[in-house]
Amino acid sequence: MALLVIIPFALYIPDKSFFRFLLIYGVATIVMFTIYYIYPVVMMRRVYDGNLFVDMLMRWIVGMDDPANCFPSNHCAIATLGCVAILFRNLSKSINIATIALTAFVCLSTVLVGQHYWIDIPAGIGLALLVGISGFKIINREVDR
Repeated sequence: MALLVIIPFALYIPDKSFFRFLLIYGVATIVMFTIYYIYPVVMMRRVYDGNLFVDMLMRWIVGMDDPANCFPSNHCAIATLGCVAILFRNLSKSINIATIALTAFVCLSTVLVGQHYWIDIPAGIGLALLVGISGFKIINREVDR
């Protein structure tokens, strides 16, 4: 997931739209945390108490994330914003396909590891698409001037 956040930043560093990208990310974050405040959702997570490597890995992953603030999924929103940023750069078809696949993997994995409910995924994606696409259209219009 970190790559989907870092790559768009790296792609936007050469031009002034980098700061506009940060603004889009900030707007999405403010909207999400407003929803978290108004409608707090807590995820009851599975306990990984085994001694296998997978159990230790899952304890570490689950331990890094607060079980509150589940709706909409910030993980999915960040991955989707990164995906939108890359797609708006009109890079190669293979990069676009890889980006979409990685975004889908991030969204799916949040449910599979027990970080989110299924409904959190479309909410995070929808929020990111709404803020991201409108923001990037404004950026491209400004840059083309």
